[in-house]
Amino acid sequence: MLSLTGITALLLWSSYTLNVTRRADERRMIEQAVTGLQSRIEKTARAFVYWPETGRRLQDHDRDWLQDQLASQLASSYFIDLTGLGEEGEHGDTLWLVDPAGAIRESLMGKELFATLRKTLPPTRQLMSGLHNSVIELEGRIYFLSSALFQPTASNDEEERPAMLLVFGRELTPQVLAEIGSTTTLSGLTLHPPSFPGLEAATTDGYAHSLRDASGMLIGHLIWTPQYPGEILLRQALLPASIVCIMLIGMCAVALRLTRSNAVRLREQESRATWLAHHDSLTKLPNRENLLKAMGSPNVLAECAAGHAAMMLIDITGLRDINNAVGQIGGNHLIRMVAERLTRALPPSAFLARTGGDEFDVLLISPNPEEEIRACAEVIYEAFATDYTLCGQDFQVRASVGYASSQRDFCSIAELKRRCDLAVLEAKRTRSGVPLRYTPDLDSVLNNHRDLEVRLRQAIADRQINVVYQPIICARTRSLRRVEALSRWTPSEAEGPISPEVFISVAEQAGLIIALGQSILEKICRDMQIWPALKVSINASPKELADPRYVARLIRTCRDHHIAPSRIAIELTEGVLVTQPEVSRMRLNALRAAGFEVFLDDFGDGFSSIGYLRRLPFDTLKIDRSFTRDLTTSDEARQLIVAITAIARALHMKVVAEGVETEEQANLLFMADIDHLQGYLFGAPMCFADLINRFGEQQEAFRPLRA
Repeated sequence: MLSLTGITALLLWSSYTLNVTRRADERRMIEQAVTGLQSRIEKTARAFVYWPETGRRLQDHDRDWLQDQLASQLASSYFIDLTGLGEEGEHGDTLWLVDPAGAIRESLMGKELFATLRKTLPPTRQLMSGLHNSVIELEGRIYFLSSALFQPTASNDEEERPAMLLVFGRELTPQVLAEIGSTTTLSGLTLHPPSFPGLEAATTDGYAHSLRDASGMLIGHLIWTPQYPGEILLRQALLPASIVCIMLIGMCAVALRLTRSNAVRLREQESRATWLAHHDSLTKLPNRENLLKAMGSPNVLAECAAGHAAMMLIDITGLRDINNAVGQIGGNHLIRMVAERLTRALPPSAFLARTGGDEFDVLLISPNPEEEIRACAEVIYEAFATDYTLCGQDFQVRASVGYASSQRDFCSIAELKRRCDLAVLEAKRTRSGVPLRYTPDLDSVLNNHRDLEVRLRQAIADRQINVVYQPIICARTRSLRRVEALSRWTPSEAEGPISPEVFISVAEQAGLIIALGQSILEKICRDMQIWPALKVSINASPKELADPRYVARLIRTCRDHHIAPSRIAIELTEGVLVTQPEVSRMRLNALRAAGFEVFLDDFGDGFSSIGYLRRLPFDTLKIDRSFTRDLTTSDEARQLIVAITAIARALHMKVVAEGVETEEQANLLFMADIDHLQGYLFGAPMCFADLINRFGEQQEAFRPLRA
């Protein structure tokens, strides 16, 4: 009897302990799920708020652009269903929601929401207040929000502009609750008002989670169906009293084993959820949240302040085109290969994290951080020199690398991260491929870059970008065959011309290259209307070629100006073919189908490959000027030109030699069976009027390139 009593007491104690443990686990899981939901909203908001273009648009008070971008964020993001732009003054507040049918609509709750947020957000005179997370109740609905207050700066003679408030959020809908329930294994998860029948029982028994707004006011409860594993245990263990003591002892052992198994399973689930919250599931590397946690640790903060920290940002280029070529699965495999190569290249002490789709961050603590991070950057540069093989194809993957250390001026970890971002932006802009270390000059470079961007945007709108033409001559008859169109920009006589390499790079970085190319194309077409026999070759930017509407825009512009596409050739560089092979093939086929000719420019300067020439449909090959320059002094250069010409003939292409400056070069190129010549010997780039004055008498003798 005493044994039976002891076993019964043990079962009751085990049941109670299991129920208490389960309830604590349920509360911990719901708290982590709510925090994770807020974190995902904050991550979406952070990506938009800290985008440099957003800062410029806020400073310029470009409300239309901000509204378009916020609506675009709402349409493309799975994690938010509410965005808004608030402003005190005549424009007022605007709020967008995704309705139950999935459509985006403007909400009338904006005024109430922004009024509430302005009461809770801390006042600021800074440029950006940072992100502020909150929970709010509007019209009986609960929203998780992440918001930022922006105060534009004003010059001394300007009135202070009203602050602008950006807000991102997601409603706590039954679908969201179902997702939380599926990830936490909680069943029956529902949202209840602050007061409802059964609240006391739920609170007492521990299956309620309170939601409070920024002021601390209770706005709702999350209630779920509690599990009582202890009761299940008792039902399994308490057999009729007629069962002998040995059977009871056996059942007690089974119950204890089940208790231990359930506890282990719950711990494993919690550990897995915690790991996924701080790691990238594809590469198994730490994610952005993990990096931010490491950056905010007391040890890293102290080491950075002591000058012992360094960071590096690695931005991979061309992943989208590789995905187009080998599919999403192949692209994911490439990301894993890149991560493995980076892990092998970096020392064990380096903290490597994947912080974006094509971004990796490195945090390094060392007594000599500047020398070590420079060595790491050089190793990573070498790591990307080797091609990646996917699906039987070789791909050249390139990266823009920027790095900085706190060794010289003991800057904060946040400033160190900003400097890395600035260095990688400059590395992407210059496209040198060499790792770039932050220097204070980059701050002024960025400011100059932004100033030049503003001026270029206005110059394109005012049609201040001019076009000049360089003749392309028949090697045999020395008659004009066509011209190459080149862009020029001279903002003022005092300032002088700005190099095309500079302002075209700015246009590509600022998203102005499409507008710039269209403006130049229209000027060329107007000149071609004046000279009906003139043929023109036009250089295409990689970003223009990547635009799906590029070919259609060319056709429409030619049609509007009554220009036959056969009079226009599009020149592409070899780099485009390597970084965007599949896109290049589709665009080239579309261009030739429309009647345009396609030239391969600067052949031999970069990624020369006969394989690309065989697969891609080119009409003409232009030999880089470096071969022409060495023609009279180097037998190797002469032999290479003969070999390139033979390859072009085998592939049924015409050949143009660039950079011809002397008669000796022209004669040697003619003897090498070159079709056409281009260079200062026959004329520097000139305006259209000078072109007519010099070559206008050849209009009637003008023949197609393949004549």
